[in-house]
Amino acid sequence: MAWQLFNRFWNEDYSTLDDESTGQAAYVNLHTWKTEDPTKPHYHFHCIIPNYRQVANGYRDEDDNGAYELQLKPWHRQRGGREVPYSEAVLVLIKARWHARLAAFARRHALSGPWMENYLGIDVFVEYLAWDSEIGKAKLMNKLGYQSRHWLEDYAEYSNKHLDCPDPPGWLEGYGNATRTFGWWRHLKSLTVGVDMDKREKLSPIDGAQLEYEGKISLEGLLWKGEGKLGYLEFYKGQPLEGELTPDDIAWLRSVMESP
Repeated sequence: MAWQLFNRFWNEDYSTLDDESTGQAAYVNLHTWKTEDPTKPHYHFHCIIPNYRQVANGYRDEDDNGAYELQLKPWHRQRGGREVPYSEAVLVLIKARWHARLAAFARRHALSGPWMENYLGIDVFVEYLAWDSEIGKAKLMNKLGYQSRHWLEDYAEYSNKHLDCPDPPGWLEGYGNATRTFGWWRHLKSLTVGVDMDKREKLSPIDGAQLEYEGKISLEGLLWKGEGKLGYLEFYKGQPLEGELTPDDIAWLRSVMESP
C-alpha cells in the first residue's frame, strides 16, 4: 500500500509541479524500520532524483519512433544568487501534496493524528548534491549505499549495543529493501548503448576521487605504516564518520585475523 501511495504521488503530484517536472527519474527505497531502533516500525521513503528530464528532441529513430534526449533541468536562482533545484514556492507545494496523500491514506484506513491538520506536521527533508564536484560524487555514492542497505546492518549495530534486545520482529524479518526506479531510470541500459558498463570506476568515499589498486597489505603492515595507529571510517545516514581505533580494538582485530 505504501508503494501505491508513492506511485500516485510521483505520477500525479510530483510530475505535475510545473512545466519542467515531466520526464524525470527517481531511485527509491522504502525503509520500514527506525535506524536508531530497528525493532520499531518507522515507514519512510528515500528518493534520489537527478536533475535531468527525458524530452522529445523532434527527430525520428531508425524505426520511425519519436527520439528523446536527456535535458538538464534548470535550477532556481535565489535572491542571494544561490541556485537550488526548487523555489520556496515549489518546495512548499511538494510538501503540501505529499501531506495531502498521507492524510487521505490515513482517513481511508481510519487512522488519525495531529499531523493530519497541517503539512508542517510531517518531515520532508531535501538535500542538494552537485555531481560536478568530488565531494558531491562521494556524498551521492554514500547515499546510494545508505538507502539501499539491508536492515540487518542497523540491527547488528543496535543488538551489539543492547545485548538484551528482542529478535527481529516478523514484519521486518522478511523485508529485503528492494529498490524501485521511476521514469527514465527504469530503462537506463537502453540510454547507455555504446557505453562500456564493465569499466566501472572505484571512487573514494571521502572525496569522490578515483581509486587505484596498489596491492594487499596485512594488519601488521598497516600498523607499521601507521606507526602503531589505525583509523576507521563508517557512515551514518550517508555521512562519513572518522576516528582512531583503540588498543583494545586493535587487539580484537588481531584475535580474529590470526590463524587458530
